[in-house]
This record gives sequence, structure tokens and C-alpha cells, in this order.
Amino acid sequence: MQAQGKKWVVGLLAHVDAGKTTLSEGMLFQSGMLRRLGRVDHRDAFLDTDVQERERGITIFSKQALLNWKNAQITLLDTPGHADFTAEMERTLQVMDSAVLLISGADGVQGHTLTLWKLLERYHVPVFLFINKMDQEGTDREKLLAQLQQELSPDCLDFGDENLMDTLAMCSEDMLTHYLSHGTIPDGPIASEIQKRKVFPCFFGSALKMEGIDTLLDAIVRFGPRVSYPADFGARVYKIARDPQGARLTYLKVTGGRLRVRDLLTNRRADMHEDSIWAEKVGQIRLYSGAKFTAVDEVSAGTVCAVTGLNYTRPGEGLGFENQGRAPLMEPAFTYQVLLPKGTDVHAALKNMRMLEEEDPLLHVVWHERVQEIHVQLMGEVQLEILSRVMQDRFNMPISFIMPITVSVIPAITAQLTLDNTAGVKSTEESAARITGLLTLPCAVGLGVLAKPILAILGGYEGELLDIGATCLSVMGLNVFLYSTTQYTTAILQAHGNVNRPVINMFVGGLLKLAAVYILTGNPSIGILGTPIGTL
Repeated sequence: MQAQGKKWVVGLLAHVDAGKTTLSEGMLFQSGMLRRLGRVDHRDAFLDTDVQERERGITIFSKQALLNWKNAQITLLDTPGHADFTAEMERTLQVMDSAVLLISGADGVQGHTLTLWKLLERYHVPVFLFINKMDQEGTDREKLLAQLQQELSPDCLDFGDENLMDTLAMCSEDMLTHYLSHGTIPDGPIASEIQKRKVFPCFFGSALKMEGIDTLLDAIVRFGPRVSYPADFGARVYKIARDPQGARLTYLKVTGGRLRVRDLLTNRRADMHEDSIWAEKVGQIRLYSGAKFTAVDEVSAGTVCAVTGLNYTRPGEGLGFENQGRAPLMEPAFTYQVLLPKGTDVHAALKNMRMLEEEDPLLHVVWHERVQEIHVQLMGEVQLEILSRVMQDRFNMPISFIMPITVSVIPAITAQLTLDNTAGVKSTEESAARITGLLTLPCAVGLGVLAKPILAILGGYEGELLDIGATCLSVMGLNVFLYSTTQYTTAILQAHGNVNRPVINMFVGGLLKLAAVYILTGNPSIGILGTPIGTL
């Protein structure tokens, strides 16, 4: 086994607008990597290398930056915070040694924070928490820590607390033994508990005012995971991209041995068909930091780099001794039809979309030969706008999208919404067992528009309008709860006993027809995202 030394890949994750880019600027500046601080609002942040990122003030694509801190080499992986780009963020988790999860001190734990927490748990990534914006009026350190312990983990500990050692001693028998014997706990056992995700260090500060950043960097180095890599070559691909000249870049982390220029790499496995096997030589090995890179002849285990010369790699793929990785947890919910200007070569458009699918496999580009249509899957409206701009800027091909009337099954567990309480359901478990399906419409079709047509579909039952904004309908053993938010109108279907299947199909079929009417009358944004399980 090869000792890693002090070299780590550290990810930065946050709910959008928590201050992640500002923190990355501060970390790079404090380490001497930057001579001056950039700002999101000034459109000159070091890791906002894409023009759309600078214009929108959000991170869209994962980036890396290199810094040194107290004889340790740290590769920062900056990830998108917007929910539409969760898939891009998830792909980077598989190569992180640890992560810094930012929490806005002004907002506390938010919805997307919980998603990030679950993903970090899924990939077994040790986590340091940085509670940002503590300079803002009204932030309360004790209340925020209590919220973290309640909503994330009771093992979220304030590493600035003067009684920290007392608290740590209660976290494991090993640390308790050290504390009772010596009155303190050395770094090794603490780092071990952090690596095992049994302790989550919390730090409070203000990235904008450069408060708490040094303390965070010190902790990353002091308590970073102790990892050894095997001598045999292994690597994990996590990203595919193109440079400004169009060269295909395979971003990977070397997880064993060494990688050299002109090494022959292959995806060959014993159980693979010969037609699926590729073998290609490494062209360049690039160490990126922001938009710039340094070309090197070889890299050792623990290094994140970009490689040219590989045309068939894909995100998540394992090379050498590495396995093929886990399927992503986050999947897009929206299906769109790609609309091309009159006279556009549809096959050229499909080729371009396939190239983008290499970079984001969850686009799931599908060519429907019979109707001559291209369909893609997306996370939301912002990603749709970004994709349109990329097609224009990279391929000079303007496109637009329409959401067709498509049907896709959403697992019942996803319907465990706050509506459980609205509908008077006693428990989440009971609700999950009884939910038949979930339907979602963009809020251009609101409750006021839906109420009468749905009542007609359900045989004229008048229903009950609840004060809290949900409409409850019930007929022949099927309860329908309609709930309107600022973005969506959601219908939850709950079955009791032997539900008459035609009733469900009648409801969904009528809603599909209703959506079709709105599409045909000039509102192309309306579509069905999910239906009850069963044949319509």
C-alpha cells in the first residue's frame, strides 16, 4: 500500500446562495493561491469560469482549484448549489476524501441541504460543516447548532466550544479512554471518528469578512482522513467536458498506482462483450486550477486530473481495479421535446445533443424515429435555459423546448410530502403504503382552474375546500388531494381497500385531456410528470 501523505480532495457543497463561492475565494486567498479576492456580484470569482455562471451568479459546472495549507496539498472541488444541477454535484461525491457543507447562518438548514446531507451519507463522505454569514444580525450560534443536531445529526459538534473534549469523549470508547488517561484527546482518534462519519465538526464564521476560514483550513489538515492507496493502478471517472478548442477531457481521480502520459487504459472486464471494450492511450495529463492548467508527465494516487486522448469514457466509470460505480440517486423528472428552427438538420442536432449527453448522461437523449422528435430529460427550468444557451454558444444551433404530454411513474415514497398532515394522514408510513400515485402540473394550471373540471371528471362530487390551500375530493374509495404552491399544483391519490381501477384511470385520463387543452391553446409548459401505477 502507498501512504497518501497530506493530500486530499475536498468538496464544497451548499444550498444555493449560502456563500459557497465566497468561501472558496477566501480559502484560495488565505492560502496564497489568489492575490486578490473575487466576488460573485463583481463577476470575477476564480472558479466561475463559465460565462453563464458569471452572468447568473451561480455555479453550474463542477470545478477544481489547487492550494497548499501547512504542508498539505488540497484539491478543492466546487460543486453546483442549485437543485437543477444536483446530478453534476452528485458525480463529484465519488472522488471526495471529505467535504465542507456550507449552511447559511441566516437561513439555517434548508430543503436542498437535506438532499445534500443524504447524498453525502450515501457516498460515505466525511463532512466538515461551515455555518456562514454569522455576521448578519439575528444569527444565533446555539440555536443553529441545535437545528443541525436535530435535522442532520446529533453528532454535529461545535469545534469552537471550550468543552469540546468533554463532548468528544462521549462519542467513542477510544476517545473516552484517551481523555480519562491524559485529560485530552489526540488528533488521530478524532480524525478516525470524523472519517467514520461518527463526528461532524462545525465551524462558524463569515466568508465575506474572512472570519473562520483559517480555522476551517486548519481543521481540514489536522483531521483529514488517513488513507493508503494500493500499488496497482485504479481510477474513477467523474466528469466529461470539452476545452475551448473542443478537445474531450476525462476528469478522474487516481485511486491506486500512478498514471503516466501514453499509458494504455481500457475498460475491459471479464464479463464484457468485445464490442463494448475500448483501449486508448493517454494524451495529456492536466492539473486544472480554475480555467488554467499545468500539463504533467505523471500523477500519483490521490490526484484529480483531466486526461485527453480518451473518447469512450463516461462519468462514474471505474478503470483498473475500480468497479463500475453506483447508479446516480438523483434523476430528472421532466421530459422535454427539442424544437428546432425550420430547416435545421435534425441529425446534426441529434449528434450535438449526444455530445452533451456524454457530459451529462442524465439528459437521456432519445430519438423517436416514428415522429422524428428528439426528447431529453431535465431537472428544471434553469437547466433548460442553460442547455439552450450551450447549444447556441457551442454549436451555433438555436433550440427551444416544449413539454409533451408524457407519462412517467414516480415511486410512491416520493409522495411523502407535507400534504400528509394536510390530508389528515396519521403517519408517513401509513401514507406511503396507501399512496397510489403522484401528479404534478406547473402552476399555470392552479386550483381555481382545475377545481371544476376535476369535479366533473370525478362524477360531480362537490368536495371540500380546506382553509390551508388544499382541495380534498373523494369518490368510490379514491381520495384526491390537490395542493397549490407558487410553482406547482400537485395531486396526491390515495387508495382505500379495493379501489375501482377505472376510477383512477378516469381521473388521470381527464387530467391528461385538460393538460392537452392548455397546450393546444398556447401554453406549452403544461405536462404530466407522474401518474398512478397502472395502465391508462
